Amino acid sequence: MDARAARRMGKKAVALGLCRPSEVNEAYRVVRLRADVGEYVALDQALFALGRIDADGVWRLREALRSAPLPCPACGAVHEVYGKKPGRTLSCACGERLRVPGNDPSQPFRYVSARERRAARRAERRPPSVAEDLLGAAGLLGLGAFFALAAAGCWEGGFRGPTAGGALAFALLCLFGARRGRFLTAAALGLLLASGLVLGAAVLTPTGSVRAFGVSAQDALGPLALVHAALLALSARGWLRRVRSPWAFLAAVLPLGASLLFFASRALPGTDPGTFVAGPAALARLPWFAHPGLLSLLGLFPVAALALFGSGLARHLRSGEPVLLLRSAFALSLCLLSAFGFSLACLRGRLPAPGLRASVERTLAGRTAPWLWAERSPPAPSGSVAAAATARGPDAADDDPMTSANDTPAGGSEENAPKTP
Repeated sequence: MDARAARRMGKKAVALGLCRPSEVNEAYRVVRLRADVGEYVALDQALFALGRIDADGVWRLREALRSAPLPCPACGAVHEVYGKKPGRTLSCACGERLRVPGNDPSQPFRYVSARERRAARRAERRPPSVAEDLLGAAGLLGLGAFFALAAAGCWEGGFRGPTAGGALAFALLCLFGARRGRFLTAAALGLLLASGLVLGAAVLTPTGSVRAFGVSAQDALGPLALVHAALLALSARGWLRRVRSPWAFLAAVLPLGASLLFFASRALPGTDPGTFVAGPAALARLPWFAHPGLLSLLGLFPVAALALFGSGLARHLRSGEPVLLLRSAFALSLCLLSAFGFSLACLRGRLPAPGLRASVERTLAGRTAPWLWAERSPPAPSGSVAAAATARGPDAADDDPMTSANDTPAGGSEENAPKTP
């Protein structure tokens, strides 16, 4: 760096109040001494290395001068890189290849590689708190007991294969959590497995045919939804503390409170799972958009799933925090419950969309348990005698030529029918 450019940079640094004249003179001496031994640095780089100005001061000085000199470490030739994209490669006349620095605001004189940035983010990550570790460990213990008893044959019916597969996957998750120290993430993935197992057993089998802990799969739906509502309220605690608008606070607290109270009442033994969207009697008169079960399953849970996934993705991209897998697992579990609530509402006729209900019925006919269809039976298979009779109507038997006149007496009762000797 030539003496004229160095003096101009030093005067500007003093004029901006970034350093004192004595500190600039000290940096001059460092530049000359390092040039004598074949190391070429600019004046602002020397000031930064001596700790006289920080990274923000370097960027302010460059903006004021509209100049960013980059000396070649081999020959000392100065290249102007102001306005050039960080990471761009330059070729010096001596054959040395230079890379434009500045992709990291805290390192204005270095180009920080992607590997170094990842390593720095890992070093800055906040370790899990004691409360998070305790919550994850408790979740893993509870889910471990559930999968262990289920895999030991506690569940009856046709779900022993899926249950054994889920137990094996959960064991691998426990190893992952113990090795990485991410117990809460492993517990969230285990909750996703348990939700899929319970919902699959409840939807695909008749009532009471699949049991665990002495409770049928259908009776476990209420406690499962209550656990999700409680975990959602726990995860929203930090956000609720930062909310300043009372209307936003109420808009979040009221649905959460209603969901907790409703599913707590539905978690009682012997509760009909169909009342998630159609009852109980005290709530039967409410319109579909005001029912707490439908409001939770079709409103609160999908919105919360989107918010959890979006916030996890944003934090992962911004700071590299390992929360994306945790929040995505919980969001997918909420989506499973939302899909179940949507199907149940369509089959029970609670949503004011006949075309949508017919489409869902055609899709699920013959694939789900009969209890999902309320008091009516599942649609008869296409082409069957029952389907043909249903299509002809209730009076089809009167027009059947195979029906004998003696089967239905003219008097309308069996008492007036002629006796056969």
